[in-house]
Amino acid sequence: MCLGLCQCVIEFLPYMSVVLLPVLGAFLGAEAVLRVSIILCLHSLLVSLVPKEWVSALPFVQISFYALLAVLPLMWLPWPLVWVYSQLLWLTEPMLLVAEVVLVQNIVMRCGQYLAEKIDYEENTTVSKGIIIIFSASCYAVAASAGWEIYKSNTPLQNGFLLVVALLFLAVHNMFWMAREGVISDVAFCTLCMVAVLGAMSVETQQIRQPLPTPLQWFNGETSRTKEYDAAPRRAVDLIISILTMHSAAGSRGVSYLLNVVITPFFLLSLAFRLYSIIFIVSKVTKNFFQTEEEQEITILNEDDILDPMAPWRSPVLLKLSIILMLTQLTVLFLWQASGQYLAGLDRWMPFSQQVWPQQVMMGRLVQIGSVCGFYIWRLYCADAWIWCEWLTP
Repeated sequence: MCLGLCQCVIEFLPYMSVVLLPVLGAFLGAEAVLRVSIILCLHSLLVSLVPKEWVSALPFVQISFYALLAVLPLMWLPWPLVWVYSQLLWLTEPMLLVAEVVLVQNIVMRCGQYLAEKIDYEENTTVSKGIIIIFSASCYAVAASAGWEIYKSNTPLQNGFLLVVALLFLAVHNMFWMAREGVISDVAFCTLCMVAVLGAMSVETQQIRQPLPTPLQWFNGETSRTKEYDAAPRRAVDLIISILTMHSAAGSRGVSYLLNVVITPFFLLSLAFRLYSIIFIVSKVTKNFFQTEEEQEITILNEDDILDPMAPWRSPVLLKLSIILMLTQLTVLFLWQASGQYLAGLDRWMPFSQQVWPQQVMMGRLVQIGSVCGFYIWRLYCADAWIWCEWLTP
């Protein structure tokens, strides 16, 4: 009993550690998050290389790797590696933004189609119809309320995009009525998604225009290559100790980041949507690329799997790495936006972006709004057959 519980805790140790990344970032900055994230990725890769014959010693091997990486100096990671890692997270952000809205719409549309089929083939349809009507009315009510709040608090340019969203609202509803296909809950949720994305853009641009004061103890690329860095924490375990022993004056700005950036409904909702997207994508990649058709249809439990006490707790290394990368990316992006480093990073990729592109507009959010409409139109076009893409089927 105790052994199984210990094995469970050890197996989920990387997940428990990655939860601390946002807290670490609030007090010590984005670079500290990037370096610790690389260490967690190395730990997951090393554990995945342990032979199955060592399964009885696996908990001790995991703890050994974890302790070794925790006491190694963070500066042994070369700065180019950290820079490449940060740019990789930056470049994958647009793809994940599109995946978020597509996959959330996908699950809602599948539920709507399931209820619609129950209405067609069952005599008692009151419950199914009630669920669709209540859900649709809730989406419209929330979208209208959020749209009004956006209109009152936004800049004229962002209100212009609110007008664009209103026109898209009329367009998708016109397609819905003309096609006489689909479910009303689908178009209602499409409306809610467009307004929600516009609201997210409003929150992000406000953070970028009004950055928080940066804590003095933050890591950064300048001090990490100078003698000033000698006084900074050097090991992953030192980072935790420095946060716990930090005096109130130095920690007040970190607490401000923790309360105004990390522990907020916006960050937690973004984390939930991103986590669902990552788990869905990883499961589909594993199924479509790493399993044969026979393995997909029939799960064979051999004697080794049954006798392996760690089998229920061993997650695929791809899933572990994806979750670590996802939380790192989200944490670093929010820290960049809240500290004013987002515009500096944008200037490195597009030097004249601030002169050409207004700060009130986020290109990624506009792509999200277009993806919401495009995905709904595609599903409406295929509504007569309701043939789901293999990549969108759980």
